[in-house]
Parts: sequence; structure tokens; C-alpha cells
Amino acid sequence: MFSMFLSLLLIAAVAATAEAQQKKIILAIPLSAGLEDTKLNDILTGIAKVLAKKVGGEIVIKKMSYRPGQNVLEIMRKDLAAGKIDIAYLPGFEYAAAAAKGDKTLNPLFTLSMNNKTLAPVCLYTRKGEVKDVAQLKGKKWGGICPLATRYILYKNGFDMPIDKFFSQINYIPDMPITNVTDPLLAGKIDVFTAYESVVWISGALNKKNAGFEPAFCEVFDHTWVFAARKTFDPALAEQMKKIMLNAHKDKDFAQFKFAFQMVNGRFVPIEKADMAKISAIAALAEKKGWKREEQAFFKKYSK
Repeated sequence: MFSMFLSLLLIAAVAATAEAQQKKIILAIPLSAGLEDTKLNDILTGIAKVLAKKVGGEIVIKKMSYRPGQNVLEIMRKDLAAGKIDIAYLPGFEYAAAAAKGDKTLNPLFTLSMNNKTLAPVCLYTRKGEVKDVAQLKGKKWGGICPLATRYILYKNGFDMPIDKFFSQINYIPDMPITNVTDPLLAGKIDVFTAYESVVWISGALNKKNAGFEPAFCEVFDHTWVFAARKTFDPALAEQMKKIMLNAHKDKDFAQFKFAFQMVNGRFVPIEKADMAKISAIAALAEKKGWKREEQAFFKKYSK
């Protein structure tokens, strides 16, 4: 939901740059299945219309639904190629995976830092003080929706095996709201869950007294979400939009969205080649070792 709020800033930037061209610009926003028609969507659309009218441009939001395990970029691929999407908001790992395969169909514009980071750690969370070594988790009960990240953390700690071979029990548990995973962990129904550090941080769950759980093992696995234009999109307009967004955190015209920056403790920043190369290498490893196939099998088997 905060991603949708932040996309308002992009809409404002697009509107500002579209004033002279009077051009229709299509912004694709992926939404997790079930959140396509929330009240927040109505607010998003309404603000977009106000901004568009204010500057005399036209911004069209293309809402695209996806389910956990689906590749957002591949869902958008056909419309990007056909010019039916101008700007796409994409998961960093998916963009990095495409880049690792030599994909040159997108022009990356900028990313959004979260908690002042653009590289995103993922952690195995356990009950506080229970686990000191990953080996202690073998045969335990796991929960979450991040099989690929879990596979990578195990690999980095010396265990190169599918997660359903390492753990005795697999539980498909969406981590939003965070109580979906913390409650069963604290109740002893599961022994460990996997989640993005940013998801847990934004929830504030670890700030509570006697939280009862902790990040036991963490690895940088992903990149924050990327705003990218199709390669055939007007490069001058894309560059102008990029400059506006990189300055948005200190631009008074964006002051009304200050809460969005505060919510994630971040701002729009350039995409660093070294950061993206690190995640591209992880994506290439996942492809080479067949972890992506394991991930697809996980969602097919458990997300029913």
C-alpha cells in the first residue's frame, strides 16, 4: 500500500513533464491480487486526475494484478513491447534477473531507498535467543512466502538443498500483516519465518517491548523496486522526469507527500550499477542452480 502512495510522486513528475507535450503517459502499477479495488485505489486515481488537470496533461494508471510467485515484468512484457505501457514499477530482483540475461528493452530511471537502503536484506526470524546456528533449524517448521530468498540464505550458510528437504514442515503464510507470521511463531506453531527486513521494519513489530522474536540470519538478496521506461519511450522526457524525482524530497511542490518519504525513511535515488550487478549475480545463480523452478513448484503446491 505504501508503494501505491509513493507512486503518486511519480505521477506528479510525469504530469509536470507532460505539460508542454499534452501527451498521454501510461504508468503501470502492479497490485497484489485482492488489493486491486481498495479505497486506496480510489484515492490514488482521484489525486492523479487532479494533478493531470492542474498541469494540462493526461496520466493513465494501468493497474495490473499479480499473485505471489508471478513475475511482474513478464506480465507487463507484451504491453511494454506494444507501447501500451510507458513507465513500469518493477520488483528490483526481476529487473536484475532480466539484466543478467542481457535484456535491453528497459531504461532504468531511479529507485526508492527504504530505511536509507537500496539493497534489501531478507532474514530468517526465530524466537528470541533460541537459535545460534542455521544448522539448529534443520527439521524445524517454517512459514512465509519467500522460498527463493530462504533457499539463498540456507545456501550462504552451507546448506544447498530445497527448503522442503531442510525443514520438516512448510507453511504458506503471507507476511502482511506481519502478525500472520509472528503470531504462529510465538505460539510455537512454526519455528522460523522468512521476511524482508523492510517488511518487518515498517510494521514496527520489533519496536514493541518483549517482541519475542529476532532476525537470526540475514543476507542481502534483493534490490528496492525500480521505475523503468520502455526503451522506445521519449528519452528527453524520461530524463526530465528522472531529474524531477531525484529532487522530489526537497521540492516544495512535493511537500504534501512528505509522509510517504517518512513512512519508508527513504527517497528516490539513482540506481547504482554496482548494487544492481550484485543482485543480478544472485539472480543468475538462482537460475543456474534451478532455484527458480523450485520456487514455482512451491507456489503451485502450497499457495492453494
